Amino acid sequence: SKLNKKNKFTDFIYIIEEYLFKYNITTKDKLCIWGRSAGGLLISSVINLKPELCNLAILGVPFVTPLKTLKSSKNPLGFESHSEYNNPLINKNKKYIESYSPYENIDLSNKYPNIFIYSNLYDVRVPYTQPYKYYKKIKESNVFKNKEKDIYFYMDDRFGHVQGTSLKDKLNLYTILFTYIKKYIH
Repeated sequence: SKLNKKNKFTDFIYIIEEYLFKYNITTKDKLCIWGRSAGGLLISSVINLKPELCNLAILGVPFVTPLKTLKSSKNPLGFESHSEYNNPLINKNKKYIESYSPYENIDLSNKYPNIFIYSNLYDVRVPYTQPYKYYKKIKESNVFKNKEKDIYFYMDDRFGHVQGTSLKDKLNLYTILFTYIKKYIH
């Protein structure tokens, strides 16, 4: 059911805590979680629920404003995504989406992990304004203002929703991402 979307977030946390941590596969200091597009919704929702779950969260072209986006018939993820996320124009659905929407649930007192957000200037599915708006709000968190953790926003001015089609373009992105992973996960 579309009113069970939050189960994905709690299931993700459960797997990490009850499998990866419990069986000593990794620790939170050595864990990086990464998702792009709707996967960015997952990761940003997870760090709102459990901010100290990992050491690094990577959000690629993240869908972080579902409440606003799903109300708009002009946004490519708008009305056609009601079948997956529900229709926020119905009050019961609006309240549910609002309860997990990453942007609306940023808590500036949370001890968020290090965060790397990347977006693309010509993305029509998740316009760069969404992740940038999220970045501007979450960077005001005490953990970033006090320089306990780092937050970065990277915008590529060449692409749409994907990071290009050539191997060179993909390797360029992976070089950037793995540089951050190596910086925080060792």
